[in-house]
This record gives sequence, C-alpha cells and structure tokens, in this order.
Amino acid sequence: MTESRCIRSTSSEVELQSLLLRVGKLMSSGLSLWAEDGRIKLSGSKSLVDESLVEALQAHRQGVIRWLQAEGFDRRYYPLSFGQQRLWYLHSLGADSSSALNVTFAFGIKGRFDIDLARRAASQLYQRQPSLRTAYTMRNHEPMQAVWNDVSVLLNDVSIPLPHGSDKEQLDSVRRAVNEIAIKQAAAPFDLECPPLIRVCVVGFRDDLHAVVITMHHIACDGWSLGLLFRDYIALYLKEMNMADVDLPTLPRTYVEFSCEQLQRFDEAECRRQLSFWKEALAGVDTVLDLKPDLDPPVERSRRGAREIVQLDATLLDKLNHLSRSLDTTLFTTLMTCYAIMLCQQSGQRDFIVGTDVANRNSLEDTDLIGFFVNVVPVRARLEGDPRFTDLVGALKDRLLKQLPYQEFPLDRIVDGLKIPRSSAHSPLIQALFVLQNTFRNSLSIKGLEPFDVPIDTATSRFDLALFVTEIEGGLQLEWNYATDLFTRQRILAMSKIFESNIERALADSQARLNAFIRPEGSMKTANPRKKSIRGRLKKLKQSRDQRQNGTIDLISKRTLKEQGAEQWEQNLPLVYETANTDIDPVGWAQHNREEIHSELLAHGALLFRGFDVQTVEAFEGFAQTVCPLLFGEYGDLPKADRGKKIYRSTPYPSDRAILYHNESSHMHAWPRQQFFFCSKPSEKGGATPIVDTRQIYLALEQDMRSAFEQRGLCYTRNFTAQLDVSWQDYFKTDDSAVVERICAARHIHFAWQDDGTLRTREFAPAVRMHPGTLEKTFFNQIQLHHISCLEDSVRSSLVSMLGEEGMPRNVYFGDEEPIPDDWVRRLTELYEKYALRFQWQSGDILALDNMSMAHGRDPFEGERSIRVAMGHMMDSAEYEREISAVSPGLGEAL
Repeated sequence: MTESRCIRSTSSEVELQSLLLRVGKLMSSGLSLWAEDGRIKLSGSKSLVDESLVEALQAHRQGVIRWLQAEGFDRRYYPLSFGQQRLWYLHSLGADSSSALNVTFAFGIKGRFDIDLARRAASQLYQRQPSLRTAYTMRNHEPMQAVWNDVSVLLNDVSIPLPHGSDKEQLDSVRRAVNEIAIKQAAAPFDLECPPLIRVCVVGFRDDLHAVVITMHHIACDGWSLGLLFRDYIALYLKEMNMADVDLPTLPRTYVEFSCEQLQRFDEAECRRQLSFWKEALAGVDTVLDLKPDLDPPVERSRRGAREIVQLDATLLDKLNHLSRSLDTTLFTTLMTCYAIMLCQQSGQRDFIVGTDVANRNSLEDTDLIGFFVNVVPVRARLEGDPRFTDLVGALKDRLLKQLPYQEFPLDRIVDGLKIPRSSAHSPLIQALFVLQNTFRNSLSIKGLEPFDVPIDTATSRFDLALFVTEIEGGLQLEWNYATDLFTRQRILAMSKIFESNIERALADSQARLNAFIRPEGSMKTANPRKKSIRGRLKKLKQSRDQRQNGTIDLISKRTLKEQGAEQWEQNLPLVYETANTDIDPVGWAQHNREEIHSELLAHGALLFRGFDVQTVEAFEGFAQTVCPLLFGEYGDLPKADRGKKIYRSTPYPSDRAILYHNESSHMHAWPRQQFFFCSKPSEKGGATPIVDTRQIYLALEQDMRSAFEQRGLCYTRNFTAQLDVSWQDYFKTDDSAVVERICAARHIHFAWQDDGTLRTREFAPAVRMHPGTLEKTFFNQIQLHHISCLEDSVRSSLVSMLGEEGMPRNVYFGDEEPIPDDWVRRLTELYEKYALRFQWQSGDILALDNMSMAHGRDPFEGERSIRVAMGHMMDSAEYEREISAVSPGLGEAL
C-alpha cells in the first residue's frame, strides 16, 4: 500500500505520521514548506511557525523531505500578477464562463511527423517554460500560483482517414475535421489547480499529413506567447530529431518572478497614485456604450460569440502608413480614431470608452517567457463638437501618451475605484475593444516538413464588440469578434463597411470635420431593428403584469406552509409561491422577480414553487438557471439525469430507508450555495424531503456539544469502494490515479491507495460556519450522513466485522480524529427531527433551498418516485472567507 501522507524513515512511524498531519493542516492555513538542496525551508506567520514545529521538522528531516518530493510540486506559493488576478476572477464565475477563457489554435504539417518525438518535445517544453506546469489555487484567502516540478503531457493522437478527391477537397476536409475537434477542445474547461493548462491533439490524416490542435487557458498565455510556444516547440522537436542546430535563448527569469516584481512595484502608495490618475482621466465619461443591438439583450449575457474576417488591400495600408507619418502618429492611433468614429455613428454617444490590449512586456527579461502579461486599458474617446479628423487623431495621441506610464494598472481596480456597478448584461467600463495585433512572428521551419495554417472558428466574446487588426502580406486583416446575443452577422458586416468608409474619407481629406463622417446617410440603420415588445416567452409575463397592475387578477399568492405535525415550527418555512394560472411563463416570471426570489430565499431559507406548469426536466433546468445562472455541472456524488445539461437524479439509495439530514457537500472544499429539487412524479406513499433550519439547530444544541463541534471541527473519512459506494473513478471522473493525487493535493485532501486499488481519503472541515448572507451561525455539516452509528445496527455490525472501522465506506470524527460519541449523534438526530418540517410533494413542485441555512433528507417511500436536482453557485472555502471578510472585516481570519 502506498500512502502520500506516510513516508518511511528511521524515525518513529507514528511520530512522523503525526507531524505530517500537523504540517498538512498548517499548509492549508498558509504555511509554505519546501525542500531545497537537502534542507527544509519554510515561511509563514508567527502563529503558524513555532519552536516545537521547527524541532520536529529537524528530527524528521529525511522523512519530511521524501514526503515533499512525493507530493510532486514546488511547495512555494507566489502571488498572481494583475492580469492573472483578473482571469482568476473570470474563471471562478463557473465552468461555462471559464471555458470562454480558453485559447485554441491549430496548424497543419505536410511531411512525416513522429508522435513519440512530438510527445518528448512537449515534455521538454514544459520543463523550459514553468508557466505550463503552474497550478493556481487559494492560499491564506488569496489566489496563488505554485510551479509543479513535473506534470504529464496531455497529448492525444487520433486518426481520421481522408475521402478521395482533389487536393482542395481534401484540404477542406482537413479544415472541417480540425475545426470540429478544436470546438470540442475549446469548450472543455481546465481545472486551474491541476496543470498542465495546455492540451494538444495531433490529428493524423495520412502518414505525410497531420494537424496539431492546441488549447491553453488564457491565465497561462497571451497572444505573444502563442508565437513563442510554436517557436520553442519546433526547436525542441528538431533537437529530438538530433538536429540541434537551433538554440533557444536562455530565460533570465520566470513568470512568477515577474509577478512578484510587479506587485513589489505597485505598493499601496503607487496604487493610490495610479488610481488617482485614472479617476481624473475618466471623470464624467459614459461608462456604458450602447451600440443599439439588433437583438433583445438577455438579462444574463452568455459568452457566445462569432467572428468575421475582412481583408483590406495593401494599397490602403500604404496610404494609412503615409497619413500616420504625416500626422506624426502611429497606424494604431489613426485606425483607432476611425473605429471611435464608427462607434459614435452606431451609438450616438460622443464621450465613451474604447478598450485596447497592451502587451506589458516592458523588460527584455520577459521577451521569451510564455505567460499572461496583457492588460486591457480604457481609452477615452472624446468626439464633442465638430473637430477636424487631424484634431481627433492629435487629441487621441495626447491621451495615449499621458496614460502610457499608467497602462499596467489593472482594469478591475479602475472599475472598483470608479465605483462602476458590475452587471451580468455587459462587461464593466469596456464594451468595445480595438487591438492592432503585434504578436511574436515565428520564422522557424522543420526540415522536410511544411507547416501551413488551419483556420478554426471557436469564437467566444468577452465584449460586445472587438476589432483585431493585423498586418499581413497583401494588406490588413480585420477580425470582428462580436456577441451573438446582441448582433447579427449582417450588422457586423455593415459596421465593417462603415469603418472602411471612415478610413477612405480620412485618406481623401484628413481635414474633414467630424460631422462629415456622421451624416444622416452614413448612420447605420440596423437590418433587424430592436423589437419594441418583449420576445417569445416573455409575452405572457407582460400580459400578466399588465393585468396585475390593473387589479383584474391575482396571479400568484404567497403564503407559509403549515403542515400537520409541525406545530413547533416558528420560522414560517417554507415560503410558498403558488398559482393556478397556467398562462404564466415560469422562466419569464423568475427572470422578472429574481431579486425578490433571492431576498425571500435568504430570509426564509426555503421556497416552494407550486402550480407553475413545469412539466419537464428541461423546463426545470431553465427555471433553476434563471434563478441562479451559476448552475454546477460536474458534481461527482450524484448521477446525471437523462435529460438536462446540469441536472442530477436524486441519491440512488434504497427506497425503504431514510436519507438522514445533511447540508449538501458541507464536508468538502466546495459546496452549492443553493439547491433546487423538482418533483416530476411523487411517490404513492411517503417520500417527503424533510427540511431543517440549521441555524435553529445551532441555537438548540447543548452548550458542551456546541462548543466541542465549534472548536474541534470535523474529519470525514471515505473509502471509495465501487460495491459499497461510488468508485473513485466515477467520483473524480478519471481512471488516472496520478490525476486523482494532484486533485487531492490541490484540495488538501489526505489520501492513501489501498492494496486492492481502492482509495481512502480524509478531509477536514468545520462543523459550524457563519452564513455569509445573514452572519448567523449555522450547524453546517454531514455528521448524520457519515457517522457509522446512524447505520442500522445489523448493517453496521456486519460492515465493521468485515472491513473494520477504518475500512468503513464513510465515517466522521472530531477534527483531532477522536471519535464522536454515539450518544451525541443520537441526540443530534432527535434534535433534527424535533425541528424538521415535511410536506407532500405534488407533481411540478420546485423546492429551492439555501444550502448554508437548510439541511434536508429523504423519507422512505413506496412506488415510483422521480425527483431531479440542480446545484447552484458552487462556493469554496476561500470564496466563503472572502465574503465573510467583506461583510465583517477581520471575521474571515477569525474563522
């Protein structure tokens, strides 16, 4: 049996295990520990590092070093750069949004291409560029990065035979196949805690024809990095072919050194100075650019996007360069002025923001580093009055020069400093982007191999509209990236025509005034004007709202549920929304009333929606997604439903037995803030989902129990045995034990592989947490679901005799791993039953729970029963502590 937390040494095995357990807990609290040159080094606050710890580490030095090395990554943690912090935040919004941060590109290769050499070259690339083997995780309430010593190469190879046909037909087949693979690759999100954040797929069409599809997370790369990646990879491939005539430049420093240096430069005083500049520079500007979209904007914008490619000929480029030189400015400033005029034509606004990317590779030491350096900078476009085009260019040039020393300051801090409210409808401050591409250009080629471009279309859109301009042979390439929630393809092509028209007018007469550009016939009329009425599914809602305002009908009633046997209930739980009007569209109603739903859910802890004509799993998912856009789709403990993307079946547990009370995933590193249950078929008898307010349970606990649970916390143990519980392969969604080990290490789960190939884990968690919405303490745990005293006596005796207590599928102890008395668990069970409320399911019922204040269970039942489940807004411990600290500064650290 191998065990990650047990390294044999000449010292006492028991003492070493105890020390490693202590060290693991301290590292979860912010201690950094690593091995270097045969010595142990550590850093952390005085509260974490004391003399007894140092003495113990010295006494068990060899065992601890072997344990650190077995962990597989450098235990030193570094802060994220400004750019990485922004991407970390975007990624943390959820899996759907995080896949939009993937960068995917592809190229083809004619000639013989050796897959084994390709894999070895990739391994060498990982070693050369540490950013490709960097993990990102929460440490001491802050996102941090840690460079792993070694990672597995994620390189897959597939074969796709080409159909017979001409060279052009075959090339078209290659591009279609590569695009299909690229779309799938781009849609799969990365786990930032488990590097590498790059995956490669080599597609073989013939022995002499391959394509390579590469997907990376943006937090590890920018546009310049993609050119470096190609250059380095080709050079390392040549070396693997014993053609070592291409030498790569040495890397003077690593990306984490850049991150640390950046944060040292931007101390508190410097941040104040820079923010003061931006406040003054952007004072009074319109912070929302309304481009009059063709389509009704949804309340929750997706990141779906598309792109259009337009090429301008070389003659036009030559004229633009000549005009720019005559105005003593750059091609970028001239083109951005034309773009700003187009935005003015579309919006009717004269003072707004245009964003642009800056490379931020300000040191030669960073030239050859793969990593994310780019910052998005707001540029004020002021088009008041009727100035000449030359005056507009000059004014924009002056603003760009003034903000040059401040362009590294992160956009998020500017947004916060200006107190701009964040909205799910659009990105904050910047809705339109303009970028003149200046990425690394690679000139290497492989002897005997001919690389060629394979265009792919995996577009997403972070902004309403973005224009990327690239100088190519033969002129300029315009890449229009746009949100398909807002614009049609015809509208984007029309915008491109107006942009080209602005360029031509400026070239024809640089002294032309602004109103000559913004003339009535030049103003764009959308091909599909915005509809005056709400579309489709919201029509019924509008009619219903009008009727309600006229007092002619009371569509929805609110009441508290009082069921027999709940006389002791004092919390008015749950609040019931009920209607008998089948004309109400549930999704439209939820969209219109979402703020009220959230407020009532926080107040009551549970809401029951009854009579809303929800008949299918898809309709339930639409309702839940509207109430909580951040539904979670990768939950390992429940089986996926047959229908719906992020819907699960209820726990597969014998119908004649009860599922005891628990807060969902409260024993894990992350848990859902909200849960939704949908009844498509109630059982003939029994089958209620009893609910309990765990804030009330906390207050009702006897003082000795409350203090013990609050101070000592809990340790959950689990043995993943397929015959008795979910297998580790199904739970972690992988057959690779190395991936499981990395996940466990990143989530601070103690694990051990058993001789029979099963997995045993230990996970530490509080028994009591503070609700971030109400600041009330809540008894937030899964004691009843894990403690073996809650099993039937015969089942418990049989399992213990067969497996021993340590081998039980699940169990829970105090956080110091001392047993929780059976009598205490019995008293807890009685307390839950005392305060439980039950109601009989009706077909179409939807129950929404605040998981941090409400525990739930399931009663035994007879007959067929169908309940579907959705998990909303996964919160991890780090996000929880940030929220607590935000509403009560200093409290997060105390917890």
